[in-house]
Amino acid sequence: LNRLLPKIACLFSKHKGAYHYLVQSILDFPLPEVLSAELREIGFREVNEIPFTSGVIFMHTGRKAAR
Repeated sequence: LNRLLPKIACLFSKHKGAYHYLVQSILDFPLPEVLSAELREIGFREVNEIPFTSGVIFMHTGRKAAR
């Protein structure tokens, strides 16, 4: 991740340093179950984690109660 992602990004961008933040952003992002728990803590219900690409990417869904 630290070596390959910035090199691949450089192929698509003229700004070599523009995508280095992605690595840290990916590493800092909460795990799916942690994000689901955080969503429940702030009032979402029916929270679901839907995996894509064999669990590399997750889509989270939930319902927020009306005020």
